Amino acid sequence: MGMVFPSFLSRGISFTERKMMMTYSNSKTKQRILDVAVTYFTLYGYEGTNLEDIGKALGLSRGPLYYYFKNKNDLYLAAIRYQMEISSQDLQRIYAEDLDVFSKICRDLAYCTSYRKINRDTDHNTGEGPTLEEIAKYSRHLFSLRKTALTTAQAQNIIRPDANLNEMTSFIYLYYYGIQGFNHENELYHMLDFNPNEQAMEIFRETFIAKYAVNPEKWLKKETDRSK
Repeated sequence: MGMVFPSFLSRGISFTERKMMMTYSNSKTKQRILDVAVTYFTLYGYEGTNLEDIGKALGLSRGPLYYYFKNKNDLYLAAIRYQMEISSQDLQRIYAEDLDVFSKICRDLAYCTSYRKINRDTDHNTGEGPTLEEIAKYSRHLFSLRKTALTTAQAQNIIRPDANLNEMTSFIYLYYYGIQGFNHENELYHMLDFNPNEQAMEIFRETFIAKYAVNPEKWLKKETDRSK
């Protein structure tokens, strides 16, 4: 009787290729788990989420979940880090787009205020979360994207050369934390017949342009023409 080879060898697939295929499959499964976990932890919080619900949403038993994550807390912390990584990549893409600086900043703020981040509730749930070093690295990356966009616009004579960088970035962060606080703390948000985020964004854009643009009339006219 001849030697029986594994099926993947009989098809000419090497052990190395097989290992790469398995690694790719594992990484895709882990990513699917994290995608669903982000949704569940965001919607229901730490206490309101269990691994069984996440498994059912994925069509998986608890076994595969425990293969990738030791327990719910391990998955929770991985989901926070995963969301930070995804948002960092998304914002990088926004600032790489062929847009004027005002549109980039508004897209940045619209993105950041459009969803609830898991890590807003980290301290209230488990007392654990990303390390201070991880949070600092993430924050520095976002600050660098905004700073580069602003300084480039100054060099292109779009933003006034005498505009203070720290003042501009503080203005952006004040808007961000203000609208986030309104979204998540104000119960009236769900009773309004209009989207306050859209109105706040319009006010922010007009104010930012009027205060910092070299030729504010030009940019405000562009915005008016675009909205017609």
